[in-house]
Amino acid sequence: MKDTSAFYDTLPRLASFEALTDPASYVRLPDDWVLGTADIVGSTKAIAEGKYKSVNMVGAAVISAQINTSDGQAFPYIFGGDGAAFAVPPERAETAARALASVQLWARDAFDFDLRAAMVPVSTIRAAGFDVSVARHQVSEEVDYAMFSGGGVSWAEARMKAGEFAVTRAEAGNEPDLTGLSCRWAPMRARNGRIVSVVVQPVEGAGSSEFARVADEVIAIAHTLERDGHPIPIAGAGVSWPPAGLETEVQAFRGKASYAGHKAKLLMETFIAWAVLKSGIKLGDFKPAEYRQSVGRNADFRKFDDGLKMTLDCDTATLARLEEVLVDAQNRNVIDFGLFEQDEAFAEIDDLGLSLLGAHFSSIQSGIEGGDLVAQGLDLLVEQHQGPPTLLGQLALSSELVLQGLGLGGRHSQRAGQGIALGLQTADLAFEAGHPDFQLGILALGQGQLVGQLGELGVEGGELQGGVRGGGGGG
Repeated sequence: MKDTSAFYDTLPRLASFEALTDPASYVRLPDDWVLGTADIVGSTKAIAEGKYKSVNMVGAAVISAQINTSDGQAFPYIFGGDGAAFAVPPERAETAARALASVQLWARDAFDFDLRAAMVPVSTIRAAGFDVSVARHQVSEEVDYAMFSGGGVSWAEARMKAGEFAVTRAEAGNEPDLTGLSCRWAPMRARNGRIVSVVVQPVEGAGSSEFARVADEVIAIAHTLERDGHPIPIAGAGVSWPPAGLETEVQAFRGKASYAGHKAKLLMETFIAWAVLKSGIKLGDFKPAEYRQSVGRNADFRKFDDGLKMTLDCDTATLARLEEVLVDAQNRNVIDFGLFEQDEAFAEIDDLGLSLLGAHFSSIQSGIEGGDLVAQGLDLLVEQHQGPPTLLGQLALSSELVLQGLGLGGRHSQRAGQGIALGLQTADLAFEAGHPDFQLGILALGQGQLVGQLGELGVEGGELQGGVRGGGGGG
């Protein structure tokens, strides 16, 4: 039998998004491949209850676990917000199923979510009269994404919801490898009116050429918007501290650790990453401004997944034109569609990068792991500020002491206390001196906020003993 494991590597990268409306741009998956799919039962209710961050964290985890068990082999996947779909060659099917089952178990334990999960042979999908074809869309020199067509993914999801092709449940203790998965970018406000999520699906029986014409019209309208309606500004994704998804991360990854201890560590990690990204301080070869720009540039804000899905920063007039085209096509029985308006778009990041969250779908893109950034940043900052203490060097050193103390545990907590105290002193000095350095001002203010956050956690299990005090420090 022919080896099909390198199938996805051989596909051409298509730079033109418009070309993806053409069925000829897609190549059929090999018959011996397997399609994985997952979604959260009751996700609409969970989102209505304000659990959107948790819902999307679980959806992203489906893909993160597959990537971390792929041994670096590229494979097609697509993220749907409350779930995901992916395809793997036959030799990876068993490993993929185990990883999927482990995420299913983790979703239950961490969030009390019931995650449906299934593995469906592509040959079975074709026997049912549907197909799974894929294309690779090159959004930049570094990043490309999979696009799906043929109706097979939708059919597999429907069969999964009917209880078919379910993966074998994982036994307790089987934890997924979710290295790098996090939830830290700030919501992005609309700049041109509203953030609009558009979902366009062909109706059963509609010809592929008819749907392609409608998709072409929608894309052409979006093309009249600034940067094709890209919801992330050129300067890149926003950052805030503490990040909006902090509580979700604490819930997702604390395991057997205490709530206070794990939250304290995340507060420190995210503070340093925020300070570097917000201030723009260069750390060796890492340039924060360029990194944020690349995150925005590479974001997958539009995709094909058995239909067209887009998240657009849209003005009122353009939205009216979109609705007019979509309603007309729906009346002609060519498509079904949905539009969802909101004031802002949300972003998730994992070790691959940014995910734009629209009404019901999202995506993942290339990036850098936060833990590596923190470690590199601390080392370089401290190294660069040896000798007579400067405010910036003192602040960096205090952050390192806090991280070391928290990481070493209770009996070393004095070091954490020393670091926090030094951070308070630094913030006080900066504000008393009216220091003109914008970068230092950001760092000092953030350090004061950090101490306030740590102070609210209190002392638990000896992890934060010594030196922790509430209040806003120098703020």
